[in-house]
Amino acid sequence: AELLQIIAEGQNSHWEGLVSLMVADGSIKQAICGVTLVRGIDGTRAFTHLSDITEREQTRAQLLEAREELSRANRALTVGALSMSLVHDLGQPISSIAMDATVGQRSLSRTPIDSATASKALDRVASSARRAADLLHRTREQAVRRERSVESTDLCEVVRVSTGLLEHEIRLQGCSVSLDIGDQPTPVMADKVELQQVMINLILNALSASRD
Repeated sequence: AELLQIIAEGQNSHWEGLVSLMVADGSIKQAICGVTLVRGIDGTRAFTHLSDITEREQTRAQLLEAREELSRANRALTVGALSMSLVHDLGQPISSIAMDATVGQRSLSRTPIDSATASKALDRVASSARRAADLLHRTREQAVRRERSVESTDLCEVVRVSTGLLEHEIRLQGCSVSLDIGDQPTPVMADKVELQQVMINLILNALSASRD
């Protein structure tokens, strides 16, 4: 229809497009068909060319299918890796919540009530819960966008918070942590949650090594 319109209007002298042709054996072939019109005083002549691209189109379809399969595999691997990471990272704050909740409960059941110890334990429970929520939020963002949240972060504050979260574990190991950091902020560009996880892992590894 498009070619007939070109001939009728006499505006263009060349047409090219993708066509599907049925050949003698009944199969369908994909081809690029081109028609060039040469107009002269004795009429209009048409020169045509036909290029079979069936094999090329089949190869392209197979490549697209393979790419989709690879994309599905990558998504599955990503979800698996994020799940393993989440299980590992959430272990510490959940354990801390359980231990600090026990400490707080025991402090409140004493006579007289040890309100100072209970208050500190409940503060650590709240901090650990916020950290667990941050880990879940970060994992969800990575699953959706696969991007890191890099922003200006106070390194000293990360060290203080990480050490505070592990206060109970440190005492259980009979260890102590001394921080030699100033009051001035030390800004760095980093993912705050990841940086805190690195610091916590370093302290936990040090505690583990102290038992050996």
